[in-house]
Amino acid sequence: MILFILAVAGSTLILTQSAICKSLREWLWAKSTVHGTIALTMAVAVPPGNTEHRQAHALLHYVFTVLAKLASCPMCSGFWLGIAWSLALEWPGLTPRAIAPLLAHGAAGSIVSAVGVALWLTLIEAQNVGAMWRYLNQPEGEDP
Repeated sequence: MILFILAVAGSTLILTQSAICKSLREWLWAKSTVHGTIALTMAVAVPPGNTEHRQAHALLHYVFTVLAKLASCPMCSGFWLGIAWSLALEWPGLTPRAIAPLLAHGAAGSIVSAVGVALWLTLIEAQNVGAMWRYLNQPEGEDP
């Protein structure tokens, strides 16, 4: 269970908060915006006969928007990563009746991810407060 908690919290923090995945998150948002703009433009400018192109861009806009939101939301990604880690850690023991435990692991992953991100943000805020305290309490005339 500890391995599950560490895996879900760690992978969620890496996906939603880290600088490693920042370019992925930005790329997904950019792609969703591009395809949304194309789909909107095609809905207005393209004659009604060309629906395949319009539907393809609308679908791409939807997919990229969902992926961008998933990569930016700790609780959303925690749910799906909880299911993924549950499958990865317990694959040989899965039966067709394993839907309820998978959903339970997803919910647990969502909660663990929310707690992990809250702790992460609290630590960052504490570090910022400490730096401000040191800055405000330094003797006059010293450079920071």
